[in-house]
Amino acid sequence: YTCRFEIGIKNDRDFHVARRIIGTKGVNMKRIVKMSDAKLRLRGRGSGFLEGNMKQESDEPLHLCISCVDPVGYRTATREVERLLEGIYEEYRNYCEDYGLEYPENLTVVMKEHPLLANSGSGSNNTINGSAARDTLVLQNGVDDDGDD
Repeated sequence: YTCRFEIGIKNDRDFHVARRIIGTKGVNMKRIVKMSDAKLRLRGRGSGFLEGNMKQESDEPLHLCISCVDPVGYRTATREVERLLEGIYEEYRNYCEDYGLEYPENLTVVMKEHPLLANSGSGSNNTINGSAARDTLVLQNGVDDDGDD
């Protein structure tokens, strides 16, 4: 089970969205990993994650990847990341108000699920917004666990 959460906020030197996602000394990521046994990786511009032989950040927008072999752990990780991002978006809204900055109208939790190659199915990605992401995951993965995510 794999997915990607689009962060939607550029990492800058004032708000530090990447630090808020990771948490002090990695506390947010460690908590989610402990709860779910999933792998989480913050990637893209501002992530600090250096990719490939060139050891450079990806030029993609900031995003958080989740992978997990267990469907229950996967659902736990996606639910907890969604909660974390909702809290950060609220902090960002307050930050923008405090500093007279424009808050993006469409800033919401966006999760893109990626089918596994072994279970290619339709081959399309599923994009799920907001709390519908959690509900859809329960329907997709909680009712029948036959692996065609």
